[in-house]
Amino acid sequence: LYDLGSVLRRRLDAALAEAGAGLRTRHFAVLSTLGCMEPLSQRAAADEADIDPATMVKTVDDLERLGLVTRTRNPRDRRAHELMLTEAG
Repeated sequence: LYDLGSVLRRRLDAALAEAGAGLRTRHFAVLSTLGCMEPLSQRAAADEADIDPATMVKTVDDLERLGLVTRTRNPRDRRAHELMLTEAG
């Protein structure tokens, strides 16, 4: 299963690279998660997409820079960030 997952990840990365948007598998995982469950806290999105917290910060930074995701402070818990897809995302 690990080998199969590696093959699929490489193929998805190759397909995303061909599309030219600068996205990788981890970006796709976050976008897909938010597409089904938004809004989510950054922590919940990382858990759902199975991405470690340090990688999640970089991933969301990338997605924000590309205009695909917004990250705002949660008004009920200022330590947390809420993620939402933009129209482009």
